Amino acid sequence: MHRFVPFRRLALPTQLNLTTPGTVRLASSRPRKAPSTLRKTRKQHSPPPLSPSTHKNRPVSPLPGQFGPGDLDNAVRRIPLELFQSAFKEKVTTVRVQDATRITQECIKLAGGLSSIKQQVQVSQAIHYDLDEISQVLFLLLRSPFFAPLALWFLPHLAAQGDKRSLYYLSHIKSKSARPLPSSDQAKEPLQIVIHGQMLLDNGDLETAAQRFKESMDISKPVEAPYSFDALFPAKVRQPWEAYGSLMETLGKHEEAKEAYTIGSTEYDHPRAYKLLLPDLLKSGDLVKYEEYLTKVAMGNDVLACYQLGNLFLTLHLMHEGNEGGKSAQNKEEMLLVSRYGKNESRQLAAEWYEIAVAGGHARAALAMAGLLRQQNKGEEGLKYLQIAEKSSDYLELAAKLRGSWNDSPFTFDLRDIIR
Repeated sequence: MHRFVPFRRLALPTQLNLTTPGTVRLASSRPRKAPSTLRKTRKQHSPPPLSPSTHKNRPVSPLPGQFGPGDLDNAVRRIPLELFQSAFKEKVTTVRVQDATRITQECIKLAGGLSSIKQQVQVSQAIHYDLDEISQVLFLLLRSPFFAPLALWFLPHLAAQGDKRSLYYLSHIKSKSARPLPSSDQAKEPLQIVIHGQMLLDNGDLETAAQRFKESMDISKPVEAPYSFDALFPAKVRQPWEAYGSLMETLGKHEEAKEAYTIGSTEYDHPRAYKLLLPDLLKSGDLVKYEEYLTKVAMGNDVLACYQLGNLFLTLHLMHEGNEGGKSAQNKEEMLLVSRYGKNESRQLAAEWYEIAVAGGHARAALAMAGLLRQQNKGEEGLKYLQIAEKSSDYLELAAKLRGSWNDSPFTFDLRDIIR
């Protein structure tokens, strides 16, 4: 029997935004491993790629009765292994990654086999795991915007079987919704204060809005990290540190803005905070920290950051080639970053981040991937990516230039032209 995880540690907000695309992670949950390592882990726990989904761009998982061709396979491919890894490592759950993955697969399979959301199921009979383990996994899945609707659908069925965690959570939602909300100027909860501050901002009262944002930021600092759920605010309501920092930027108070964003990064480990700090890092020339922060942003499911990270590693790869040709890095920061990644490693990382960006619909990443593969004499594979890029009207000239050089021997196309 597994140790029961207290409600507090798996507790969630009473209002979830279940339609927001992307992936919500625990504080400090973005993995520090390279994409290849993550992909290796996923291969260990997930089935091989199956038929492509006709709904692969679904922002959320389908519910029972809504599964179409390929949806089952697509949902399995999107199982959030990184979330399970971080939760187990940080002792938020007692369920190991492999078991959490299997439970999720069984939940998906069970839901896909039902004809209606109104069907009743005995979850513990259909899924041969301890009820508490199933409950722990479903509460983790509530943190993933893709899986949250499906996880939430399962909770009443677990509650009917006596799962205390589900009963407590559902009763809390009911009791919260029955309470009258305070007037906006008397709001005490961080989320409500931010909303009130936004109202003031919309009405042009910048000074009072700044005070409210600062008040919200001060009282919402996580004191039980990584168990704070402040990072799960609905996407349409900014987090306190971002609301305050953004207003300070508007007022030209850049140091105050930077301090707010730094709180978002150091105390909340939020990818948005790292993204907002990137321009200052690039300006300062701290390329090592820039690469670190850009990786955190990319691992927060930011497609543009994935592409930019691919560009960074491609640049390092080309700098290694330049070193072989007698050209060296121009400054100390460049030399330090180049020394951290070898020629082949930087090329491989560039390809992996480009691949992730292409999967997210980034056409220029497909163009860069095509050129990189052609440079490695993998022309047939590269053509597939070139064809993807050619479907976008944004890069027709670059795609045509690459296509015109495709059969050159030797291949002399300058990949820097793509990422400039």
